[in-house]
Amino acid sequence: MATGRRCADALNQSLIIHPSNEAYNNLAIAKYHLGQIQEASDFFLQCSRNSDYAIYSHVKCLIELGRKIEAKKKLDVFSEDDDDFVGDVEVAELYLELGCFNESIYWFDKGWGQYWKTPDWVSRFVYALCKTQNENRARDILNEVIQQKIEEIKEAHEDDCDEDWTEREKEEHIKQLLDEKKEYEHMFEKISLGFIPSMEFNTSMSSGCYLFGCKRHNHPEYQEFVESSPSGIGAIRLCQLV
Repeated sequence: MATGRRCADALNQSLIIHPSNEAYNNLAIAKYHLGQIQEASDFFLQCSRNSDYAIYSHVKCLIELGRKIEAKKKLDVFSEDDDDFVGDVEVAELYLELGCFNESIYWFDKGWGQYWKTPDWVSRFVYALCKTQNENRARDILNEVIQQKIEEIKEAHEDDCDEDWTEREKEEHIKQLLDEKKEYEHMFEKISLGFIPSMEFNTSMSSGCYLFGCKRHNHPEYQEFVESSPSGIGAIRLCQLV
């Protein structure tokens, strides 16, 4: 928690020096992990573009704040034609958080042939299908991923080991595949008995060039100025882009 506060303080100073989308995004992340969801939501919105990860994060914050009508209005205008579109499965996840199961299934379907299948989001797709009485489709997609795991396990056993792929690494990889296969095999029954798979929301840090006078990124030189510290004691020497 203390580290998060120090990060937020440093990013606030960065915004005083020179506002940037990277700083707003990273400050939003710090605020989110400090549990300051409203402030996180505002900062994510500040640096967002159409359908990008920042506006996706903003919508997630709105849902956590209980502002679901506002969240859905913003989610409804997401478009895969936007340059920074966050992704089909990500949009599906937010619709599922809102309880909009049909919209969620639509976007999960769009991403099914494009995304690597992992139990976290496949379980969410299965849950949405079960909530709309599409149990047969749920079983079909589970059979598909189970068959995929069987093939991956077979290929993993046939892999040759060398200095870059040790026997131990091979065994660990096969164990992971077997665990995922087992999870898929029990997924339908687990969800049918009332299990609700939770959304895995991962914040995404932004980075950029911060070098004053960088010719490649056309950054100007800096000027130093003195700003009184919040406590009024002494002064903070800062560099400001001009």
